[in-house]
Amino acid sequence: ASQMNFRSTSTAPRMMSCTTSSGSGSLQMSMGTRWAWLNVPSTSGALSFPNSFGLTVRYAMKSASNRSILQTLDSLGVHIDASSGYEVERSIEAGIDPTHISLSAQRLPGNDELKRLLAKGVKVNACSLDQIDKLGKAGASRICLRFNPGVGSGGTNKTNVGGPSSSFGIWHELKDDADEIADRKSTRLNSSHR
Repeated sequence: ASQMNFRSTSTAPRMMSCTTSSGSGSLQMSMGTRWAWLNVPSTSGALSFPNSFGLTVRYAMKSASNRSILQTLDSLGVHIDASSGYEVERSIEAGIDPTHISLSAQRLPGNDELKRLLAKGVKVNACSLDQIDKLGKAGASRICLRFNPGVGSGGTNKTNVGGPSSSFGIWHELKDDADEIADRKSTRLNSSHR
């Protein structure tokens, strides 16, 4: 195993120790009392996954938003999935290309900040009919819709990521309403997210 040290440039600077294991290809990062594992072969496998329609692998940065983790994943070709305007800003400050950042938030940033993020090229997923309207007012020409398909998987007792009691995404039966709002705002629907 080889040892590497990085200095974190977060608001509370501290040393971050990384250990790579040549046999497994995993990267273990110690940040104070928190550990993050980056499994490089799995990341490479996800990036090379056969697909017919294009595939963008994204890292949910709410799991660990350390600058070095973001930069390492960026160097591998992984894009960022942010869940707040703050996470978008943190990614940009880490040097991530704004066009490689996707924002999916229960509450969008204010109109001025939203306009600024859109102008930089950040992709935004509308998670409600109201958000489609807000994005149209902010001048978004292309957006993605996050749908709740009516069923979910991967949830826990504390988090429900899909189904009738989930707060995530536009209910699948409201697709025609979503299309109508987007048409009225002259916003092109770019893709869907689930």
